Amino acid sequence: MTRGLSPGIKFVFISLVLCGLIPAAAYGQIEDISMWLEKTRFTPGEEIVVHFTAPASFPPDAWIGLVPTGISHDFEGAEDQYNVRTDTIQYRYLDGKTAGVLIFIAPPGVGVYDFRIYEDESGGIEWGAMSFYVVEPKP
Repeated sequence: MTRGLSPGIKFVFISLVLCGLIPAAAYGQIEDISMWLEKTRFTPGEEIVVHFTAPASFPPDAWIGLVPTGISHDFEGAEDQYNVRTDTIQYRYLDGKTAGVLIFIAPPGVGVYDFRIYEDESGGIEWGAMSFYVVEPKP
Protein backbone atom coordinates (compact mmCIF):
# COMPACT_ATOMS: atom_id res chain seq x y z
CA MET A 1 0.00 0.00 0.00
CA THR A 2 1.36 3.43 -0.85
CA ARG A 3 0.32 6.60 0.98
CA GLY A 4 1.35 10.12 0.14
CA LEU A 5 2.95 11.98 3.03
CA SER A 6 3.49 15.19 1.16
CA PRO A 7 3.80 16.10 -2.52
CA GLY A 8 6.56 14.02 -4.09
CA ILE A 9 7.17 11.78 -1.02
CA LYS A 10 5.64 8.34 -0.80
CA PHE A 11 5.76 5.79 1.99
CA VAL A 12 5.44 2.10 1.11
CA PHE A 13 4.20 -0.54 3.56
CA ILE A 14 5.47 -4.04 2.85
CA SER A 15 4.12 -7.03 4.70
CA LEU A 16 6.02 -10.32 4.80
CA VAL A 17 5.01 -13.37 6.77
CA LEU A 18 7.73 -15.90 7.61
CA CYS A 19 6.40 -18.91 9.41
CA GLY A 20 8.39 -19.56 12.57
CA LEU A 21 10.81 -16.66 12.30
CA ILE A 22 10.11 -15.09 15.68
CA PRO A 23 10.13 -18.22 17.87
CA ALA A 24 13.21 -19.71 16.18
CA ALA A 25 15.35 -18.89 19.21
CA ALA A 26 13.18 -21.19 21.30
CA TYR A 27 13.65 -24.18 18.99
CA GLY A 28 17.05 -23.69 17.41
CA GLN A 29 17.80 -22.82 13.82
CA ILE A 30 15.08 -22.96 11.19
CA GLU A 31 17.40 -25.29 9.24
CA ASP A 32 16.76 -27.90 11.97
CA ILE A 33 13.23 -28.34 10.60
CA SER A 34 12.74 -30.11 7.29
CA MET A 35 10.52 -32.59 5.47
CA TRP A 36 11.04 -34.34 2.15
CA LEU A 37 9.55 -37.06 -0.04
CA GLU A 38 11.22 -39.41 -2.48
CA LYS A 39 8.58 -38.50 -5.07
CA THR A 40 5.64 -36.08 -5.33
CA ARG A 41 2.94 -38.13 -7.13
CA PHE A 42 1.04 -40.95 -5.47
CA THR A 43 -2.04 -43.01 -6.30
CA PRO A 44 -4.96 -43.32 -3.85
CA GLY A 45 -4.11 -45.72 -1.03
CA GLU A 46 -0.38 -45.74 -1.81
CA GLU A 47 2.07 -45.62 1.11
CA ILE A 48 3.87 -42.29 1.51
CA VAL A 49 7.15 -42.08 3.40
CA VAL A 50 7.83 -38.64 4.86
CA HIS A 51 11.40 -37.96 5.99
CA PHE A 52 11.80 -35.24 8.62
CA THR A 53 14.19 -33.41 10.91
CA ALA A 54 13.08 -31.40 13.94
CA PRO A 55 14.78 -29.59 16.82
CA ALA A 56 15.37 -31.57 20.01
CA SER A 57 13.55 -28.81 21.88
CA PHE A 58 10.22 -29.52 20.15
CA PRO A 59 7.76 -31.04 22.64
CA PRO A 60 6.82 -34.73 22.21
CA ASP A 61 3.41 -33.75 20.78
CA ALA A 62 4.92 -31.96 17.77
CA TRP A 63 3.31 -33.51 14.72
CA ILE A 64 3.15 -33.78 10.94
CA GLY A 65 -0.26 -33.80 9.32
CA LEU A 66 -1.61 -34.57 5.86
CA VAL A 67 -4.17 -31.96 4.84
CA PRO A 68 -5.82 -30.75 1.63
CA THR A 69 -3.84 -27.84 0.19
CA GLY A 70 -6.87 -25.53 0.42
CA ILE A 71 -6.82 -25.48 4.24
CA SER A 72 -5.36 -22.18 5.45
CA HIS A 73 -1.78 -22.08 6.70
CA ASP A 74 -2.39 -21.06 10.26
CA PHE A 75 -2.29 -22.40 13.75
CA GLU A 76 -3.30 -26.03 14.01
CA GLY A 77 -6.88 -25.17 14.99
CA ALA A 78 -7.93 -24.86 11.33
CA GLU A 79 -6.96 -28.47 10.71
CA ASP A 80 -8.74 -29.60 13.88
CA GLN A 81 -11.97 -28.00 12.62
CA TYR A 82 -11.54 -29.60 9.20
CA ASN A 83 -10.79 -33.00 10.73
CA VAL A 84 -14.30 -33.06 12.18
CA ARG A 85 -15.78 -32.91 8.65
CA THR A 86 -13.65 -35.46 6.82
CA ASP A 87 -11.59 -38.59 7.30
CA THR A 88 -8.90 -37.72 4.74
CA ILE A 89 -6.65 -35.99 7.28
CA GLN A 90 -3.96 -38.09 8.91
CA TYR A 91 -1.33 -37.07 11.45
CA ARG A 92 1.65 -38.57 13.24
CA TYR A 93 3.40 -37.34 16.38
CA LEU A 94 7.16 -36.87 16.30
CA ASP A 95 7.38 -38.27 19.88
CA GLY A 96 10.54 -36.29 20.64
CA LYS A 97 12.46 -37.62 17.61
CA THR A 98 14.80 -35.19 15.87
CA ALA A 99 14.91 -37.17 12.61
CA GLY A 100 13.17 -40.12 11.06
CA VAL A 101 10.43 -41.26 8.75
CA LEU A 102 6.67 -41.32 9.16
CA ILE A 103 4.35 -43.47 7.06
CA PHE A 104 1.10 -42.08 5.68
CA ILE A 105 -1.46 -43.44 3.20
CA ALA A 106 -2.42 -41.33 0.17
CA PRO A 107 -6.03 -40.10 0.44
CA PRO A 108 -8.69 -41.70 -1.77
CA GLY A 109 -9.45 -38.50 -3.68
CA VAL A 110 -7.20 -37.16 -6.43
CA GLY A 111 -5.90 -33.64 -5.86
CA VAL A 112 -3.19 -31.61 -4.21
CA TYR A 113 -2.38 -32.18 -0.54
CA ASP A 114 0.16 -30.88 1.96
CA PHE A 115 2.27 -32.30 4.72
CA ARG A 116 2.62 -29.69 7.45
CA ILE A 117 4.76 -29.75 10.57
CA TYR A 118 3.46 -28.23 13.82
CA GLU A 119 5.30 -27.55 17.06
CA ASP A 120 2.66 -29.01 19.39
CA GLU A 121 -0.89 -30.27 19.81
CA SER A 122 -2.42 -27.22 21.51
CA GLY A 123 -2.36 -24.13 19.32
CA GLY A 124 0.90 -25.13 17.67
CA ILE A 125 2.55 -22.95 15.07
CA GLU A 126 3.01 -24.35 11.57
CA TRP A 127 6.76 -24.48 10.87
CA GLY A 128 6.74 -25.79 7.32
CA ALA A 129 4.71 -27.34 4.53
CA MET A 130 5.27 -29.28 1.33
CA SER A 131 2.76 -30.26 -1.33
CA PHE A 132 2.25 -33.50 -3.24
CA TYR A 133 -0.27 -34.89 -5.72
CA VAL A 134 -2.68 -37.80 -5.58
CA VAL A 135 -3.31 -38.92 -9.16
CA GLU A 136 -5.36 -41.59 -10.93
CA PRO A 137 -3.50 -44.89 -11.36
CA LYS A 138 -2.19 -45.51 -14.86
CA PRO A 139 -4.21 -48.17 -16.73
